[in-house]
Amino acid sequence: KLVGQDTNIASSLYNLAVVFQMKGQWNNAMRYCKEALKIQRLSLGDDNPVTSRTLECIGNIHKDRRDFENALDCFSSCVSHGNFKLQREIAVIYQFRGEQEKANEMFFKATLHAWEQLGFPK
Repeated sequence: KLVGQDTNIASSLYNLAVVFQMKGQWNNAMRYCKEALKIQRLSLGDDNPVTSRTLECIGNIHKDRRDFENALDCFSSCVSHGNFKLQREIAVIYQFRGEQEKANEMFFKATLHAWEQLGFPK
């Protein structure tokens, strides 16, 4: 496993990606995110919140490009690894695609999860 300096490099790559994303330079943002993700998967694993954050960034880049299929794949992977806040993003993508039933189901799941996080019973 990679450690220390490698995760620092991944963090720097991620930060560069965010800057490029904010500037609308999606190709550069994607390149840096993918490099960061590769290092993070090797050093931290797929279930780590830092790895999930980078995958979320890749999903957001796809969403910015209106590449909803790849965005959906990234966000779904994040949710499967415990990043439930992206359920709402998945619902929005379903809405863009005209799949209102799926969107409603995901909005419902997102609401349930938010209620649980606030300590309310199901």
